[in-house]
Amino acid sequence: AVVADGGLITLTYVVLDPEKAQRFQAATTTPPVLVSTRGSLSHVALMKQGHGMRAGQSYYLVYQNTSSEVRPGDKIEITYGDLRLAGAPVW
Repeated sequence: AVVADGGLITLTYVVLDPEKAQRFQAATTTPPVLVSTRGSLSHVALMKQGHGMRAGQSYYLVYQNTSSEVRPGDKIEITYGDLRLAGAPVW
């Protein structure tokens, strides 16, 4: 979602496997990258919610979007290492 007058992007996800989610949140040097047709976002704040992550709980990442690389209505690609999720909608 585009928030803060377009200057920030929140990427929300639901934890299915707490052990994998904990490793994901600990990877501060290799966060997911958001890719749009106008550029990519990788400057992120990892938002840890306490010490343990729980299955079924929602968590989020906050990306800096000061040049409006991502806009509402876009379909973006989220990359994390070798993993890719194409066509993710932006609100």
